[in-house]
Amino acid sequence: MSKNPIISVVTVVFNGKDFIEDTILSVINQTYKNIEYIIIDGGSTDGTIDIIKKYKDKITFWISEKDDGIYDAMNKGTIKARGEWLNYMNAGDKFYKNTTIEEISEELDKMGDVVVIYGDTEMVFDKHNKYIRHAKKDGHKYHHQFVHQSSFIKKDIALKYPYDTSFKIAGDTDFFTKLYNKGYKFAKINNIISIFNIIGVSSGLNFKMYLEEIAIISKYSKFETVKFTLVFLIKKLIYAIFPYKIAKRVKIIYGKKYLSRDS
Repeated sequence: MSKNPIISVVTVVFNGKDFIEDTILSVINQTYKNIEYIIIDGGSTDGTIDIIKKYKDKITFWISEKDDGIYDAMNKGTIKARGEWLNYMNAGDKFYKNTTIEEISEELDKMGDVVVIYGDTEMVFDKHNKYIRHAKKDGHKYHHQFVHQSSFIKKDIALKYPYDTSFKIAGDTDFFTKLYNKGYKFAKINNIISIFNIIGVSSGLNFKMYLEEIAIISKYSKFETVKFTLVFLIKKLIYAIFPYKIAKRVKIIYGKKYLSRDS
């Protein structure tokens, strides 16, 4: 492991003019100096490209062309990356603070044969509601216990196991569970790494996401497949009975009092 390694941050975006700038600023304002920044745009037509061009002198590489979805774009970013470690910070999400990568870099020398390091996440529902999602130390056998924006992955592993583009929402679940079940080492660090906007393609109780995740879990355990299905159906029932805001307030959806209201 080299001292102060190159860390590649990959952002994928498609028609994200309303939120791409915040993500770009979050990356280029990092205090860590050895960052490579890559943006893979899926052929945006809404003004996203103009915003990317505004910061082109701060971006190592960017391209705009049609792709086969989020995970195809992430694979393109992986191929272009030169860093020892990769972070995928999708458009709309941000690093928790400007010193985040600098702080993470201090942990990398201690990692040994670890291929994935990860931390906690600030989940944002809207301008008033947010909570800190504390990543679990292990238990990644059927589903990774962290948000992928809050992880750093060894680049050679990401190249060896590219994201499966047959998945449109849960490709990161497939990727991390595959690594974990193959015996690769994960390490949790006690940092809040990213701010994740939960109103996105995989947020909520999305049925398509459920189908993809059940296909992944079924590779490893029939029991967990049944368990996951029951939990999903119970949550869907709660959503149907209670309005979303009421469900949040009575702690049915999240189980703990994570949500806090800003002043």
